[in-house]
Amino acid sequence: MPSWLASRMVTILIEKSYTGWQASLAVHRIHVIHELQTRKTMEMLLSDDKYAMHQAFERRQIGPRDRFLNTNGDECTLSQLALLFGAWRISNHLLSLLHDTLERPPFGINWQRRVLDEERLHELQTLVKRDNFGVHVRFQLLGNFDGNLLAFDSIRRQIWSDDHFYSDSFRNHRIQFAWFLAISANAMAPTFFRHALSPHGILRARDMYTGRLHLGYWDDTLLHALALGVGSAALHGQETSKKWALVASEVLPLVDNYHELAPVAAGDKFRTPLFASLFISLIPWPTPKAQNRSRNVSLSKRLQHMETGIKAWLQVLKDAGVNLQEYGERERELFNLESYERGFQMYSGEEVSWCDYLRRDLVLIGFQHGQEVNDWKLWWSEHTDVYAGDFWNLIESSVGSSDQRVPGAWVEDQESEIIQMSGTVGESCSDKTTTDACAMQY
Repeated sequence: MPSWLASRMVTILIEKSYTGWQASLAVHRIHVIHELQTRKTMEMLLSDDKYAMHQAFERRQIGPRDRFLNTNGDECTLSQLALLFGAWRISNHLLSLLHDTLERPPFGINWQRRVLDEERLHELQTLVKRDNFGVHVRFQLLGNFDGNLLAFDSIRRQIWSDDHFYSDSFRNHRIQFAWFLAISANAMAPTFFRHALSPHGILRARDMYTGRLHLGYWDDTLLHALALGVGSAALHGQETSKKWALVASEVLPLVDNYHELAPVAAGDKFRTPLFASLFISLIPWPTPKAQNRSRNVSLSKRLQHMETGIKAWLQVLKDAGVNLQEYGERERELFNLESYERGFQMYSGEEVSWCDYLRRDLVLIGFQHGQEVNDWKLWWSEHTDVYAGDFWNLIESSVGSSDQRVPGAWVEDQESEIIQMSGTVGESCSDKTTTDACAMQY
C-alpha cells in the first residue's frame, strides 16, 4: 500500500448491468500497533463493546475489513482479533456485516479466558452455528470453552449430532478437535478431551490416531498435544494435573510410537512430544492479578518450570510402563538429527503490544536421561553464548600482539612505563630524609 494511502480509508463499489455480475473493491486500512486508534480498538475488544465499535465505523476511525500489523510483521483482520480477544458480541456483529468465510482460525482464540456468563454463552452459541466458519475454527472456539460438560455438549450438538460426531467417518475430525482441547490450558480440557474421543468413557484403539493431523500449526499430533496438556497442568494446578495423568494413562497404552515427529514453525524442523511439553512454559498466558508476578520470573525460575513440565510427562510415561532408559536413548538418537528443532523462544511477561511479548531465544544443547524421572536433566544455552568463543579468541589473539586488544583492557606499554617510573622514584627515595616527600610525589 502506498504511503499516501496509509492514513485513509477508501471503499469503492463497481457494478455492471450484466445479469449475475457484481464486483466490490474495498480498500482497507492497515493499522500499526503503536497508533493511538489501535489501542482504542483493543480496549473496545477487551470490553466487547459492540456499540462503541459501530460508532467507530460510522466515524471512519476503523473499518470492518481493516488489518492490524504487529512488530513481527504479522497481519490480523479485525474479525480475527475479535476472536482472539473472545469478544463474541463484536465477532457476531462483524461476521453479519462481512459474510466472509474464515477457514483457518487465529491461534489462541479467547486467550483472555473470560468468564462465561449467560449472555456470553448465548453469543457463543450463535457464533459457532454461523456458516462463515470452517470446521477448525469451530474446533478452536469450543476448544477454549470454559463452561461445564453439559453446556459443552449442548453447544456441540447444535453443530454435530451424536451419531455424526461419533461416527467412524468423523474420527479424524474428532482427533483434531481433541488436539485443540489439549492445547487450550483450560481447567476443563482433560474432561472435554476424553469426552470428545469417546462418549462412553472408555477409550479404544480405534479412536486413536497419533500421526500428523495437518492442522497448519506446530506439534500437530495428538501425542504432542497430550504432552503439552500434561506439562501445562503440572504448572497450573494439582487437580487438573491429576485429570491429565488419568487421561494419559488411558491413551498411552493405545499408542505404538511415543516418538512421533511433528513439524515446528515453518515445517523444516521437527521435534517429538517430549519437548512439546515445554511449550506452555514459554508463553505467558494471561493469569489472574494475584498470579501476574509469575509471568515475569527470572530465567532460572522459568527453566525450572520447563523441567517441571518435562518431568510431569516422563512420570505419566513411567506410570504407563514405558522404560525411561530406552525411551531416552531413542530420544537422543532423534535429537542428534540435523532436522531436529533445538531452539525455543521464551516469551517474557512484558507486553510490547497486543498479543506481542518480548522474546528470548534459548537453545537446548543436550539432556541427561536415565531410568528414573529425577535422572533427567536439561542443558540450555542462550543465543548470546555463541559470542563467548569470539571473546576468548580475541583475548588469546591479543597476547603478544599490539595490534589487537580487548576494548577497555590494560595496555601493556603503559604498564611498563608505570613500573619503570616507580623504579626511578624508588631509587631517588633511598635517602631516609626524603622518604616522606618522595612518597607524596609517588
